[in-house]
Amino acid sequence: MQFSAVFATLVLAVSARPPTMMRLKATADYSWEVTEWTATCPNTTCKYDFKIHGTENLAGNPKKPGFTARCAGDIEGSPYRLCSLEDDETNTRRVASKLLPATSKSANSTTARIQVSLQYIDLDTDSSWWNYTGHATTRYTQTPLDFTITPDEIFGVA
Repeated sequence: MQFSAVFATLVLAVSARPPTMMRLKATADYSWEVTEWTATCPNTTCKYDFKIHGTENLAGNPKKPGFTARCAGDIEGSPYRLCSLEDDETNTRRVASKLLPATSKSANSTTARIQVSLQYIDLDTDSSWWNYTGHATTRYTQTPLDFTITPDEIFGVA
């Protein structure tokens, strides 16, 4: 009796497949629209706020959900901050952003660098998930700017 219980446990352990991590090559045909970008560095603390929209793409592999989110945060180099989803999509996903350390600072301008990630459960297989991360370099401004972010890091776990 003990042997069969131990054997059954071993068989299950050996046959259980560990999750596989996959990296995909980024493509230029999928991008996100950033609107209403404002960012300031009044003192030593920089702040940002923007809206981001990604169009649903069900033809690609993997399929990508649509989303609209409002992102805000502060302090260059801080961890990701979750963005507030502003749409009625029902699929499980989240958007997060962070302000990366500036690469050039001068008396007249500071370069702002932003990183945004979209993480979602696969639209066909709910035991898998995907993460798309994109970067943009823009400027600190109180006047709203619009620009595009193309994800350049893509990975998933199945």
